[in-house]
Amino acid sequence: MMDHDSKETMETTFIAWINTFGTVRHKVDYIQELADGITLFEVLADIDPRHFKLIRSADVESDWVL
Repeated sequence: MMDHDSKETMETTFIAWINTFGTVRHKVDYIQELADGITLFEVLADIDPRHFKLIRSADVESDWVL
């Protein structure tokens, strides 16, 4: 089991990594801000834009990933 300090360090490191991506529109301060998946999707779009396209909501039906 992970102690509180280890968990906090891992969350801080993950947030710092997320904030390195240029596609992230809103910088993350707390892990809870990732709960809706929008920022994670922006990161995935930066890592692999072929499969994770930043699109309008009207285009969702044609995107197999969504």
